[in-house]
Amino acid sequence: MAVTAAAAVPTQQVPTQPAPAPPAPTQPQTGYTPPTPNAPPDPAPRPAGTPAAAKPAELAADAPDVGGIQTLEDLGGAAASCRACTLSRNRNRVFFSSGTGSSGVLFLDEAPDPATDSTGDPFRSPGGALLANIITKGMGLQLEDVQVACLVKCLPPGNRPAEPGELGTCRSWLNRQIELLDPKVIVTLGRPAATALLGVEAPLGRLRGQVHQLGGRAVVTTYHPEYLLRSPQDKKKTWEDIQLAMSAAGIPLPGSQ
Repeated sequence: MAVTAAAAVPTQQVPTQPAPAPPAPTQPQTGYTPPTPNAPPDPAPRPAGTPAAAKPAELAADAPDVGGIQTLEDLGGAAASCRACTLSRNRNRVFFSSGTGSSGVLFLDEAPDPATDSTGDPFRSPGGALLANIITKGMGLQLEDVQVACLVKCLPPGNRPAEPGELGTCRSWLNRQIELLDPKVIVTLGRPAATALLGVEAPLGRLRGQVHQLGGRAVVTTYHPEYLLRSPQDKKKTWEDIQLAMSAAGIPLPGSQ
């Protein structure tokens, strides 16, 4: 996919009048509040004072109505014939997902890359191969144990970033996919996927290293595998994020049992 320390009160010179409360911080229009670093997801209703959940980005007006679809298989089949946005005009395939997600982990990219578009396999590109190593060697899982999906289901022309209208139109597919899969944790790969999913504009460095909440589900953001191939010095930070996601999903570290 919080504990607040009480302020110490001096025993001497206790003021007779309570100090005025500091003004409440202004929240962004998305309703997003940065969560406490390393805080585990809260399955129960959050007590007062804990961070508010991020609000999903809004659906586009032309987003398909898929709320009545009851299975992931049927949802994927319906997505295969979607013509709601311009990405459908010249696409090679609709990449709905890979893997069962039985571990409770959903990896979420912004869009399929050219190798995924060509083969339907998200682990065929160099970045995909690195993600496969993270899943199998780092997390101790089989590739089928996780699910890999994207915010938009079709490769944008020229492998360009997905446009806001495309993200908004495709969001109904993703929302229903998450509802039906019901992952314990969503791991976003790269800043575009993180900001689009959470509906907040912020550098990835400020979003990673902590557990966010989205619709009662844990979200952990981390670097994109393709970025790690160019910047291997950030692999350690990524492993920290993966361990955080494993904790949120209740997955023990390999060799810890």
